[in-house]
Amino acid sequence: MAYARLFKEKGHPHFGRVATALAARGKGYGGELIRQILAKSEALWPGEKIEIEAQHQVVGLYEKFGFESVGDTFVLEGIVHQKMVQK
Repeated sequence: MAYARLFKEKGHPHFGRVATALAARGKGYGGELIRQILAKSEALWPGEKIEIEAQHQVVGLYEKFGFESVGDTFVLEGIVHQKMVQK
């Protein structure tokens, strides 16, 4: 019902392509997916902070999971993004 990729990029854990099926939205799958990403990243790379490029409309969601915005917004593939780093 939800999907994401977790990998290392430029020496930092990173996740992206986060998606939730339309029929599953609003049912908690996205939040559970983020919790699983954080746990898996910690298991693979203990103590390393995750860096992401979040679409602007979901910055608030990632803030709830301990991410903070870094720098200015930017456009990636026609969509406004914000670099965020795990606190």
